[in-house]
Amino acid sequence: MNRLSKLGTASAAVLTAAMVFGGGTAALAQSGEVTYYGYKGAMIPATIKAFNKIYPNIKVKVITGQGTETLARIKAEKENPQGDVIYGDTNSLINNYQYFEPYKSKHHDAFPAWSLMMVGDKIMAYGYNVSIQIFVVNTNVMKIGDAPTSWKQLMEPKYKGKFMVGNPALSSAGYYSFSQMYIMNGREGAEKYVENGTFMPKTNLVPANVGRGETAFGLVEETKSWGLADKGFPVKVIYPDEGVVPTVAGIGLIKNRPNMENGRLFAEFMNSREGHNINVATRNRRAPRKDADAPRGLAPFSELKLNPKVNVDETVKNRDAWVKIFDEFFYKKQKKGS
Repeated sequence: MNRLSKLGTASAAVLTAAMVFGGGTAALAQSGEVTYYGYKGAMIPATIKAFNKIYPNIKVKVITGQGTETLARIKAEKENPQGDVIYGDTNSLINNYQYFEPYKSKHHDAFPAWSLMMVGDKIMAYGYNVSIQIFVVNTNVMKIGDAPTSWKQLMEPKYKGKFMVGNPALSSAGYYSFSQMYIMNGREGAEKYVENGTFMPKTNLVPANVGRGETAFGLVEETKSWGLADKGFPVKVIYPDEGVVPTVAGIGLIKNRPNMENGRLFAEFMNSREGHNINVATRNRRAPRKDADAPRGLAPFSELKLNPKVNVDETVKNRDAWVKIFDEFFYKKQKKGS
């Protein structure tokens, strides 16, 4: 009798399941811990629950925070890393790549090229969440026909004081908006944009103010806008004529992490179709996998025009320099008392 026969039918089934879920390793035999660093949200408990159906003996520890907070923790722990997996923004993962381990996911072929966070030819992270900056208009304050349909129009005098956006120095969404203006309309256009806009310290304040009618329109990540519509606020979304620029926050592996294999397992689960669909289902956010479900109420990604003039790598590379330029414009504006 061979070894498989001795194990018996039930044991063989367990081994088969382990091979399926673990990519050739005895996944169900995995144990120990894995520590997640990064953004909080409804997807985290749902992800852990699904992950533990496959790996019931791995305890997932969670430490959440904004991108700057998480990065500060990782830097402080560089001599003795405590985290394994990070869900972070492009700036954190690319401009601080020395703290992270390059890897190629087993799900690699399911990701479009624009969703990979790369340094040279090394993949530092795989996109998990897609953000697109759009215009959201309160139609009780401004008729939709009077609203801008392009980034270029935001420089026009008639829109001065009419829109809100996150402060680029404090908000990733605000920075991506400013960088798009800078790339498409140059230094002069970016300065006019700063003169016309009202800049908020937190991005979430923008849709809240638009919904309440305290400003005519705002520049914000699209799913926050659809959230306003779902709650009954009188808002309409405009996708800019120039096209959209998809940016991603992604899943990376912390260099010299304490739980090497378990970190990889958890990252790969978050990279999986199931992992992405949990994000879509719990937060109604876009996920970059080609086979991920579409968020409720959002235009299919295939129907959106991509802006060919904006290269996300350029915005990441020049972040510090362009934030300084924004600060210069903003200071000049404050000094004029506008």
